[in-house]
Order: sequence, then C-alpha cells, then structure tokens
Amino acid sequence: MVTTKFHVLDTSAFIQPYRTYYAFDIAPSFWEYLIKLAKGGFIISIDKVYSEIKRGKDELFSWININFKNYFLPSGDEKTLESYKKLVNWVEESTQYKSIAKRKFEDAENADAWLLAYAMAHSCIIVTQEIYKRDIKREIPIPNVCYAFNIEYIDIFELLRKYNLKL
Repeated sequence: MVTTKFHVLDTSAFIQPYRTYYAFDIAPSFWEYLIKLAKGGFIISIDKVYSEIKRGKDELFSWININFKNYFLPSGDEKTLESYKKLVNWVEESTQYKSIAKRKFEDAENADAWLLAYAMAHSCIIVTQEIYKRDIKREIPIPNVCYAFNIEYIDIFELLRKYNLKL
C-alpha cells in the first residue's frame, strides 16, 4: 500500500546501497528508481544529509549533484527547529546514553537529529539502514529515537517493496 507521506532518506539509505548491494555498476535501475520516486513526490531528503554525503567527495556525491540535489530540502524551518529542541531535551534527560553519544547526536554537523526533527515536524517516514538497539549506550540510533517519539521508519528494502520496484 502506497502512502501519501513523504519518505525522508537518511545518509545510510544512500551510502550503504552505493557501497554494497546496489553499487552503480551492479544496479543502475535502483538509482533510476530513486530519481523516479523523487520526481513523483514520494521521497526527499534534507540539507544535512546532503552535507554528510558531500564529505565523501566520491561518485555518490557526483551522482547526487547531477540527479538528486533538488530533493534535499532545508531543515531550518520553524516546525523542525521546535522538534529539534524536543529531541535534544529528550537526549539530555536520558539516562541510557553516554555523554559522548549525546554530544554526537547534538553535533550540528550530524544529520540524525535534524532528520528526526524534520520527520517529526512534517509527518514523514524515515528511510534508514540503521537498526533498533534497545540497550545501546555508546550511540543513539535513529530507530531508537523513532521508537521513543512514535516516528515511522523503514529501511530501503521496505521502501522498494512499498513501491513495487523490481530490479
């Protein structure tokens, strides 16, 4: 069943496929389908994810600039900022995560908190390759925050099944 909610892609939804199972030379149709989904208004990402990918200065970043750059939306709108504050307060009050995990989550260069805030503020479904880890202390996985705030998330394979992609 296809939903009308935007799917907002995490950095891992680009990097893992690129580096492993859907490399450009193995599965070009995967990348063509991402463009089709973006043009159809089903998937987006945010500026902070773009910045993380840009650091790689690789073939993925080149592809993004040519094919997907217009689908990275700004994350600094008022609704997102309000959600960001809620997330940061929750992290600060949490007794589960170590200080280093909290600092990494709150780092302005880290896209995770902004992606979560954007999804929360705009009722998006996050697409991430990260997995839920109930007892983790040294990092704050996106699915853990999704669970705490009732934010929907799926992985790239679920996204492809949702839209019936056949490679």
